[in-house]
Amino acid sequence: MTDSESILRCINAIKATFSNNEPAVGTYYYRTTYAGNHAYTNATSNTVTGQETTLTIAATTTTPKVNQMLNFTGVLALYNGTSSTPLTGQRVYLEASTSRSGPWSPGASTPSTTNAAGKYGFTGHISIAGTYYVRVWFAGTTAYPGCVSPAVKVVVSK
Repeated sequence: MTDSESILRCINAIKATFSNNEPAVGTYYYRTTYAGNHAYTNATSNTVTGQETTLTIAATTTTPKVNQMLNFTGVLALYNGTSSTPLTGQRVYLEASTSRSGPWSPGASTPSTTNAAGKYGFTGHISIAGTYYVRVWFAGTTAYPGCVSPAVKVVVSK
């Protein structure tokens, strides 16, 4: 597991949230600080902008047969409140679960890197019949916050 994956999983496990209604459209900067305690040292996050990233996902089919080739595609973009800008050269990771609420497991051995249009793609198959939920996530960078796509329900039959 990479550092980015570890950080994302920690953030997801904590389920901390922050919301703020800014007075006007613009760029705002945020960071978090943890003071520490007897068991853990203090920490400060990277500074991120008030912009958000969005991540879409679509499947070529949501009712494939066992071992039928599937494509999952989508777009990673930066949303500034009024428009979206595709993010180029960013790694997106695929994961799957048998439950909409997880736990989530890696669905591909390598990430997909977004192209100039912010598009990514994964190709593969599912070898066991059943119901699966597939989603993608972006860990974020110092310039762009991370995000997770909605899950796509895939029902695989024999």
